[in-house]
This record gives sequence, structure tokens and C-alpha cells, in this order.
Amino acid sequence: MMSRNYKFHNPEGLYFISFAVVGWLDVFIRNEYKEILLERIRCCQKNKGLEIHSWLHRVQPCPLDFRSINGQKPELLIGDLKRFTGKAMVQAIKENPKESRKEFLLDFFLKKGSKSSNVNPYQFWRHDNKSIELWSNPVIRQKINYVHQNPVEAGLVFRAEDYRYSSAIDYSDERNFGQCCNFYIMELKNKILNIINVIESKHLNDPTKSDDYDKITKLLLMDVNKTIQVIENFDLEDLEHICSDFEELSYKFQNKEFVECLKNLEKKYPKKMSSEIQSGIEAYYGN
Repeated sequence: MMSRNYKFHNPEGLYFISFAVVGWLDVFIRNEYKEILLERIRCCQKNKGLEIHSWLHRVQPCPLDFRSINGQKPELLIGDLKRFTGKAMVQAIKENPKESRKEFLLDFFLKKGSKSSNVNPYQFWRHDNKSIELWSNPVIRQKINYVHQNPVEAGLVFRAEDYRYSSAIDYSDERNFGQCCNFYIMELKNKILNIINVIESKHLNDPTKSDDYDKITKLLLMDVNKTIQVIENFDLEDLEHICSDFEELSYKFQNKEFVECLKNLEKKYPKKMSSEIQSGIEAYYGN
């Protein structure tokens, strides 16, 4: 039976939701289970249009700020995510020779599943999760900070960004995102990364990939300062997806700080993207 609280009224909205294991069982005390959960969530990012703005995996519950970006209704996307991750977790427990509670956990999941018409045969996640639409910037900041500060409040770490299984590091000063509150820059980064994930999932010669790259270019052209900060926080693999845009961006921005950003990339990654970086630099000085 689905919960009456499990409602998403705006299909394009950004939502906060938290997952809990049936019976509030402390499955995620084992880090290997956290890793498996993260791996499956990344698959949903890549293949199902799951856009994540903040996340945390502790023992209980697992909060997530997300948006559905490929046209699928949020409730269906979350339903798919929970089925996909739930099956993976049950299988991991079955195959873990070090799991001392294996019989108890599997029996508990099986009994819960027998009482639910839409779960077969095991039920891993509770149904009664409450979704909250993040409809304003203050609400967005509050929920993101709530997610990131959770391990600090629990006494697990002194700084939010020190907790391994959290997105707090993506917002921290160490990556120039400023005290876990620069939502707009993180949103731009997430949108681009999600498009990159879509590109990587397609066949090498898929003609629709050019449309995906055009979407990235449009996003990067929206604001030079945000683009600079996003580029500074991309790793080399992600930069190689967007480096072909450097020349067009530099020509249209005509911004000294953007050119300095390219020069810093040249120092950081010598002999990588050299022609694209040089073209970007020349597009500014050549005007």
C-alpha cells in the first residue's frame, strides 16, 4: 500500500525526501552497503533523469534533495529508485558472508513483503516517506543545510564536509562553493553533469549527442561567474566533455577572469586539452 504522504504535485519541482528501511533496521552500519546504494543511485542519475542537489547516507534515514529532469513523474522515478536499490540491497545481504544478521534481515524483509501488494517478495524500504517541495531559495538552503549538518549534529564529525557519505564536500570552501549555501552554482553543475551522464550512456555515433552538447553550451553561456566556478570544480574527465566550448565561451564572454580560469587549467592539466584551452585564450585576446 502506498502512503498518502507520498505526493508530488509539481512534476518539475525540486523535492526533499527521506528513505527509511522497514522496521528502521540499521542496515547501513556497514559501509559496503552504503557504497552499493550510492552505485545504484548513480545509475539512476545516468539512466533515469535523477538530478540530485544534496544527499546523505547514514544509518537511518537517507535524505535526498532531487528533481526529475527527463519528463518522468517524480513519484514514478522514486518508485523505480526504491525498487532498484531495494533489490540490490537484499541481494547484497544474501551474498555477504560476513553478515551475521542475514537470516533475521531476510526473514523480516520477506514478512513485510508478504503484507504489501506492490512488493515481491521482499520489502526493503518503508512506504511512508514524506515528500516536501522546495519552493523557494530559503527553503532550498534550509533543507540542504539540514542534510549536510546531520552528521555534525549526531557527533560523527566536526565539519559537514568531513563526512564521507554526503554531498557537503561539493558545497564546501574546499571546492569554492562557499559554506554549503551556493545553490545556484551547484544546480548548474548538477545540470551539466546529468547531461554528461546522458551523453556517456549513448552509443558513440548517436546523432542526438550533438543536441546534448548544445544544451551544455547554453547552460555555460548563461552566467560567466557561475561558469568559472563550475569549471574550477570539474575533474578532468568532465572537463574533456566541455572543453570544445572554451573558444565560443571566451569569444562571447570577453571576460578576463574567464581567460585566467583557462590559464589555471593549463597549469593544472599540462598537455591536456591544450589546443582547446589555447583557442579559448586566443578568442579573447584576438578580439
